[in-house]
Amino acid sequence: MHIIKTTVVSVICSLLAFTTAQAGTQSLVSISAAAEDLVRQQHPWQGMDVEIRSRALDPRTRLADCDQPLDTYLPHHSRIRANTTVAVRCQGQVNWQIFVPVNTQVYAPVLVAKHAIARGQVLQADHVVTERRDIAALPHGYLSHIDNAKPQRLRFAVAMGAVISPSTLEPDAAISRGQQVRLVNTHGHFNISMTGIALKEGAIGSRIQVRNNSSGRIIEGIVTSAETVAIN
Repeated sequence: MHIIKTTVVSVICSLLAFTTAQAGTQSLVSISAAAEDLVRQQHPWQGMDVEIRSRALDPRTRLADCDQPLDTYLPHHSRIRANTTVAVRCQGQVNWQIFVPVNTQVYAPVLVAKHAIARGQVLQADHVVTERRDIAALPHGYLSHIDNAKPQRLRFAVAMGAVISPSTLEPDAAISRGQQVRLVNTHGHFNISMTGIALKEGAIGSRIQVRNNSSGRIIEGIVTSAETVAIN
């Protein structure tokens, strides 16, 4: 009988000790919420469709209840990315720190290859479709539309379903090497025009060398259209 009473008392004391410990323990939910709040306030995709979730903390974690608002910061001056580690700490009567992994997903419409596209092809509207993707997980960036004013061609082949990124493309040559072009020199309200031969290909906005047909001089200018080079 004495053994039974001792056992009951021991169990009751253990339960009381557990309850007391639980009452003085910082809620893991509050720690996760603090980490998510920092990401929510500082992420670079403000105004977009963003989902922020912290990774579940080990349920065995026991940290003393903090008597001050939790402090958060990004360790080592890091930046917020798709996967970010946030430091959460207590700087009150007790001091502790824990690192919380936070995942950020940002959804936006991006251009995706409708079918396989060969290297060197000029990107056209019928090559792509628009899909909703997580752009935070696209380290090379993405395109949301095709700029028809500046045609671009693929630097390498793209597989069906692949996201079209800026690094996939390069400006398409508006002028070919050996092509006859019009050289335009503007002085105030006057334009002086002459013809020349392009010595290399060039995209709009790029600099190329042109041989003047009249003088034979080699002149450098900026490609402004498929047949015009502006010179000073």
